[in-house]
Amino acid sequence: MLFLSSALACPPSQTRVIESQIRRIDGIRNARSIERDLDGFSTEGGTLIGFSARGKIHKMAATHYGETGKTRNKFYFAGGRLIFISSESAQYEKPIAVSPSAKIKRTTRSRFYFRDGHLLCVLGNAAGNARAPNEHALLLETRELLAVLRAPKR
Repeated sequence: MLFLSSALACPPSQTRVIESQIRRIDGIRNARSIERDLDGFSTEGGTLIGFSARGKIHKMAATHYGETGKTRNKFYFAGGRLIFISSESAQYEKPIAVSPSAKIKRTTRSRFYFRDGHLLCVLGNAAGNARAPNEHALLLETRELLAVLRAPKR
């Protein structure tokens, strides 16, 4: 298991390169979108949207809904490899079953940078948090979601 300490700084030269790639990916025009339901990934389901151009997936966005909150993760790929995950989790003030119009109590944000197929560093709420997803968990989730995206629509 890989746990990162908040002392492990993200090298600015590396994060600038990755952030430049993210801007390029977000600027791709005429990307084809693919949408799938995410059953079994969270208690209340979710959605997955992938964006591809020239037959390659460049970005996907997964939203997982739960009884007490929701999480939205964006995954970016360059050269067929994961380069970045942005994660935003919102926690409701009450469970949805108790209060369907519950307001968001707290939001956390984390940024996971990858290089050569490995986690380079983490910024945000997950940095230095031993309960944060590790490299193995992040790569496993990425593979599982890509498989959902590439599977024929049911």
